[in-house]
Amino acid sequence: MNFIIRRVMSGDFRIMKRIMYTAVYVIGTVLFILATYFVTSHRYEDDKSINNLLAHPIEKPRTNENHLVGISESPITNVLLEKYNDFEVKSRLLREKIKMIQSNSVERPPYMAGDTLVALNRSTKNIHIFYSDPVQWYKPFNTSIVRDPSATIEINELNSVFYPMLGVYTTTNKILEHHLNNIKRLGINVIILTWKPSANIPGESVDLLKNILNLVKKYFDCEIQVALEIDSFPGRTVESIRNILTLLHREYLWSHPALYRVQVNSKNALLPMIYVREAYQISDEEWFKIFSVRGIGSIRNTIYDAVFIGHVSSKKHTSLIRRGLFDGFYTRLASNGATFTSTWKNWEQLKKTADKYNLLFIPTVGPGYNEKMKEPKFGGLRRHRSNGQYYGVAWRTAFAISAQFISISSYNDWPSGTQIEEAIPYPGCKDYQPTGPRKYLELTRYYVDEFIKWKEIGTVGGASDCNQFWNNTIC
Repeated sequence: MNFIIRRVMSGDFRIMKRIMYTAVYVIGTVLFILATYFVTSHRYEDDKSINNLLAHPIEKPRTNENHLVGISESPITNVLLEKYNDFEVKSRLLREKIKMIQSNSVERPPYMAGDTLVALNRSTKNIHIFYSDPVQWYKPFNTSIVRDPSATIEINELNSVFYPMLGVYTTTNKILEHHLNNIKRLGINVIILTWKPSANIPGESVDLLKNILNLVKKYFDCEIQVALEIDSFPGRTVESIRNILTLLHREYLWSHPALYRVQVNSKNALLPMIYVREAYQISDEEWFKIFSVRGIGSIRNTIYDAVFIGHVSSKKHTSLIRRGLFDGFYTRLASNGATFTSTWKNWEQLKKTADKYNLLFIPTVGPGYNEKMKEPKFGGLRRHRSNGQYYGVAWRTAFAISAQFISISSYNDWPSGTQIEEAIPYPGCKDYQPTGPRKYLELTRYYVDEFIKWKEIGTVGGASDCNQFWNNTIC
């Protein structure tokens, strides 16, 4: 010690540096130990071991038949947006992983039986929700086996960042009935089924559509109806669109009672509403051929006539819709800011354009957007749900522009991450905690109720102009 003191007094800075480094190291170590002790004692004070950790599972929020998970009994104050608790989510996933390891099981955790969504006591056909059948759960890719370069094996990765309460399901009649029951309880009477003819087996896609329409008629007596969205496919032309309408008519689907129709006052007729996805892929001159009464091969005022709503993504697409003589347009993408039409602040301008030319504008709202397997485009599509806040802003924006119709993306489009269907905690996946698996069903039910009340109040004494008609009626 005396030697060290003499060296310091003599101005030996090397020994002074060593002393300082040693002191800093010792102090840092002590602070780290104290911080670790504080965190573990604070967060896991009741968990003395793994077995004790498993003995304290997270309790499910209490429910009864008149009280939904995470929703207060007041219809106005039930959208209380909780702050996301990262620690609670991670600790819950840790407990579930430990359970799976100890049980040597990869099955999804069972969910409490008998828990159902309370139905809204009124409904509307002015809110439409996109429905996927089938759901593309996996995107396979191949990897070579070293011992045999010519052989390949298929590796499937879940094509969703969330995990469904019903598991990775195939849409059987029982599953479809469950889905439609949920949609009915939300007060929504119209689903939008994305559909296109099968290239390999033409009758296959027709049979799928026919099955859904028949089930809707059988189980719901057509209280829920199906609107078609004609999907984009290679080689799609206006002639192929006309052929699709002919096919639907020939298969007796055009007159099916479960096919959604809207009252068109200008034609004094009840016509099907058909959505056309990516309508901008075909020029307005081509659309004019079938949508103008003077066009070559026109379907107007024929048995194939309908209300055609075109999908748009940019401002110039609205001109295509107008010149092509569509009856309206919709935004489809639930990613705010990704495109001009999906951006909420532009909806007011789009609504004014639609009103000016006597067109329908149907904005699309969604709880978020999170595609797992697709490369980012338009500067990135991912939009975080923000525990329900993102969904709420979209709805309120649609209310603010006095939207006559609203579409929801989606009920079960799990690959795009826009689903409102029940999701549960699962290792490696996101969930709706801390509110519960039916969080977005309940939020949807709330906003549907608000929409109905708002429209009923706004149309008391009759609509002031044709763009404010209510009860499934348009100009």
